Amino acid sequence: GGMVISIINTKGGTGKTTTSVSLSAAFARSGLRTLLVDLDSQGYASRSLGIVPGQEQPTIADSLYDGDDFSSAIVGSGRELLDVVPSSLRLADYDLVLANERGRECRLEEQLGPALAAYDMVVLDCPSALSLISINALVASDYYAFPMTPEPLCLKGLETFVVLLKRLTAGLRLRARFLGIVFTMRSAGFAAAGARQAANQTNIVRIVSARYPRSVFRTVIRRDPALTAAPSAAKTIFEIAPSSHGAQDYLTLAAEIQRRCGFTAARKVEQEEPT
Repeated sequence: GGMVISIINTKGGTGKTTTSVSLSAAFARSGLRTLLVDLDSQGYASRSLGIVPGQEQPTIADSLYDGDDFSSAIVGSGRELLDVVPSSLRLADYDLVLANERGRECRLEEQLGPALAAYDMVVLDCPSALSLISINALVASDYYAFPMTPEPLCLKGLETFVVLLKRLTAGLRLRARFLGIVFTMRSAGFAAAGARQAANQTNIVRIVSARYPRSVFRTVIRRDPALTAAPSAAKTIFEIAPSSHGAQDYLTLAAEIQRRCGFTAARKVEQEEPT
């Protein structure tokens, strides 16, 4: 079955959904059968690929709440090798609705199981809160990656979050392994003010790399107007600006993730410990 990766950060504005969508598109472009599962009730990931489920179309909510067949919610993205499971506003109430249900944190894993055989990579775009949905995602995952912007505020959040997630994965005896930290929205720093910001960012990247020496991805996602424009055009970065920094960076990141997960030439080999 496919390798399942959660893209998770409880803070908004870190490039989480951009990363989920662009990575999924990059995996598909490199020949991997890819499924993007939109777990955020806002549905940005689905929408940024032009997928807006109609009344009749099943979503991930039908699967998680009602136990409907997960595969009936899978839709083609109109792009080769890339499928999507759209989200629903109903997900916002998951914690309340299923608070007393047994096995409520394992529903996604159970539902996803039978669909895995059809994919090489499954990317879970988690909500911006450590809710039951995020825990479902972690339970279902082989790996989780943490996108963050190189800003002082994010540095504080990182420490807390990494500790929390490690505790959570140990407490729930999860197989999910920490794949690493992806820096997003890195300034190019040409103008004078930009140069100062770039220097500050470099400093933060350095601090985090020293603190988590094996966990920071070498690939850094540079700030790119095309990455901002792509979702509202319902296009991936590769469709809107294939030779942009954003496109290059996400292709490089996808390759680096494949190496960390022990993927070679679109075939899964024995899993290596990610370093």
